[in-house]
Amino acid sequence: ADSYTINITLNSEAKGEDNYTCEPFAITYEVTPIQWTASVADPEGGLTYDGKNKLGSLGITPGDNAGTGIEGAPKIVATVSGGSMVNAGTYTVTLQLQKDGAVYSGGNYELTADPAEIEIAKRVVEISWAEDTDLIYNGTAHTLTATADFVSGESIDLNSLIAYTGDVTDGSAINAGSYTATITKA
Repeated sequence: ADSYTINITLNSEAKGEDNYTCEPFAITYEVTPIQWTASVADPEGGLTYDGKNKLGSLGITPGDNAGTGIEGAPKIVATVSGGSMVNAGTYTVTLQLQKDGAVYSGGNYELTADPAEIEIAKRVVEISWAEDTDLIYNGTAHTLTATADFVSGESIDLNSLIAYTGDVTDGSAINAGSYTATITKA
């Protein structure tokens, strides 16, 4: 995109030149950048924490002229501060033009795109007890072991978070009776 000037003069060797006269004149015109619009597509069903970067999975909805098949055109790319969207939380996603892995600054394309707020929800884990909960009095502390379906490679020591209520002795279920084991915080 730029401004150009064309100078036009009458060719003195043109046929019939004796019948015409023309003052030299110029015309100035401008080639404006192509205007693209786009938006971040709202993820269907939302996003939930799974330990993976979600930035590359976001859809981009092209608007006016966006992505026209001009050879060598830049691409519309979603970006976020920090470069990735992994953990649960809200992210501000912006769209920008890139070419050859860098922000495009060639001047022939312009992108209008509002930032989008995209949320990654916390993962709800299923907690289960590793043992049978039908216990028989034997004079020693009965403890339970909790397990959960965390993201592969991640864990929280749930057993240190178990609190027992009932006829508790020194924080443990020893005597015959009814007890409740609760994960206090995860």
